[in-house]
Amino acid sequence: MAAFCYMAAFFKLLITFSILFPVLCYAGLFFLVAAVYFRILPQNVRQKCSKHQIHFQLVLVAIMILFQLGRWAINDGYMHETPHLIRMSTKALLLIIIFSLGRSFLIKGWTRTILVYFIIYLLLIIFPTIKKSIKFQSAQINPHDPVKSLQTLGYARWTPLKGNSDKSAITVYDQQACDKGINIYSSTGVTSLVDMKGTILHTWNLNETDYDGFYCVELLKNGDLLAILGDGKGFVKLGWDSRVIWETDIYGHHDFYVKPNGDIYVLASNSDIVFFAGLPLSIRDDHIVVLSPEGEIKGNIPLYPAFKRHLRLWDIISIYTQMIEPDNVMKIISHKLSGKQLFVKISTVWFSHANTIEVIDRDINGVCKKGDILVSSRDMSLIGILDVEKNRFVWTWGPGIVSGQHQPTFLPNGNIMLLDNGWKKRNYSRIIELDPTTKEIKWEYKAHPKENFFTYGRGSNQRLPNGNTLVTDTCSGRVFEITKDGKTVWEFYNPNINEKKQERATIYRMTRITDTQNYPILQQFNAKP
Repeated sequence: MAAFCYMAAFFKLLITFSILFPVLCYAGLFFLVAAVYFRILPQNVRQKCSKHQIHFQLVLVAIMILFQLGRWAINDGYMHETPHLIRMSTKALLLIIIFSLGRSFLIKGWTRTILVYFIIYLLLIIFPTIKKSIKFQSAQINPHDPVKSLQTLGYARWTPLKGNSDKSAITVYDQQACDKGINIYSSTGVTSLVDMKGTILHTWNLNETDYDGFYCVELLKNGDLLAILGDGKGFVKLGWDSRVIWETDIYGHHDFYVKPNGDIYVLASNSDIVFFAGLPLSIRDDHIVVLSPEGEIKGNIPLYPAFKRHLRLWDIISIYTQMIEPDNVMKIISHKLSGKQLFVKISTVWFSHANTIEVIDRDINGVCKKGDILVSSRDMSLIGILDVEKNRFVWTWGPGIVSGQHQPTFLPNGNIMLLDNGWKKRNYSRIIELDPTTKEIKWEYKAHPKENFFTYGRGSNQRLPNGNTLVTDTCSGRVFEITKDGKTVWEFYNPNINEKKQERATIYRMTRITDTQNYPILQQFNAKP
């Protein structure tokens, strides 16, 4: 019992240190800057400051505050998408200018010139905030540059039309070459079933206004719908009539997998404190929640222990850099003083950004066993196979080869197929089929020209029974089916278009149900071309 108390006290001390550390760093930095700054002042001014130390300290605090405000204006307003080196150089120049103004103020006091410069500086700080508040920020986005638009908007629900405003629903349909079935997808809060001709057969809609629509969906054979709700609003099971059968408030995101016994593996995350080499890290922590068919939580599989083995030094530096940001430090201190749990909904550090899980249904010699889980991490450009019992990856691949990939999935032949988005590194996406035993790429698809297929984020791929591949190009609001040699035999553009804003709704993922005979609810549609 005593040992437990000592351990609890130790961890409390460690957490307290993690809170005080950035504060002490800033205090030490302040006194170091004060000492250096004092030395560059003229002798007579130093004598005056020595007599009135509070005056000197207030001026220095004002300088630091002005610099911090200017830094925020540079990061969030003027240079949001500018290369890091240019932003750092601009901030260094800004610091020199502010220190020069402060020095002039200490020497001469208020003069007309200093006052004019001070007013101009404040206006330059306030201007980006005004732009954002009246939504001028969107005017900086070129509507004909979908990459920049999606980089700015993140997981946007709408995408610029890019000159294809005349395309809607089915634009290509080769009935002889296509694999037939019924397609299901979600867009702007509605999940739809559409046939091969683009006719809407059925829809689900929660009629809610406080969430960002459906994120990922799957139709069960009895007609019920499983869905991750956007904005972390939870995971639900809906009836055919959109009635909520059950719901849970876990922070589900991106993907889930339904096992043959009905258990549901949901990719989820929460803010947490984890440790790396003894250092406490405040991160958004990915894990897998196991639900019963009735929506009850049966278990939880953490992913950080496996991801931790693949963290690099610069990842740790990035996490700590964000942890000691002044706004995060103030939130942490506020939570500590109010007695609330630390770091709750504070962490924005998401170093893994997992986006896919798939429970492996068979043993693959030399690679994995039945029950292991295929996991994809976007930000680490890493695909791994998780041994649930050992809580570590027994197979990994991806860094340096793919960039920001989505939806790796095992094919019947034992290969892994995935969508390589080309995030940050290329201006095009591709579909890859990989032999996991040799780690050799056996097949890939790229558009001609390559830039015609580029989904900066999200997207999916599905190998169809006839050997074709169904691809979701999220950032274009487009889905297309290709043959093994890359010929497009079916193409669907989201018909949900905002003519006024010249935008098309995106599609997170489309799935084709080819074995419609196993879905009694679908027999009413007589799924034929």
